[in-house]
Amino acid sequence: MNPMTKEKAAALNRDLQVAIASIAGRHGMLIRSCVLSYGPTFVRIRAEIAGALDDDSPIADSAAVDFDNHAARIGLGHVARGEPVKLSDGRTYTVIGFKPRAKARPVIVERDGKQYMVPVAEIAAATRGGASGPGVGGVA
Repeated sequence: MNPMTKEKAAALNRDLQVAIASIAGRHGMLIRSCVLSYGPTFVRIRAEIAGALDDDSPIADSAAVDFDNHAARIGLGHVARGEPVKLSDGRTYTVIGFKPRAKARPVIVERDGKQYMVPVAEIAAATRGGASGPGVGGVA
């Protein structure tokens, strides 16, 4: 067997994404991500595929579901997913999800098609009238 190279892995990843998207489409589902990792003698594939209940319902990703499930526990029960919030940098973002494993910046917000991770305290401060608290790291 020939060892796996970066070029072979990239070509394999492209082909797998096309194949998995085709299969998911036949079943009325959508591929969220397909990640390939490799070593000299193996290839590991991880795909996240989500499905809709019908043609009108949006496909929920795991971060959106996690926000709905954890919002009350983290002190953001008063914030609805999709709600616009004005953060301490003066810009308005839309709350779109939550990553439970991200301890420092677990809330996902979006602005102009870009996603940013922010602390819970930032969202809490913005939605309770005062935009005090830690700044939004990495937000330009």
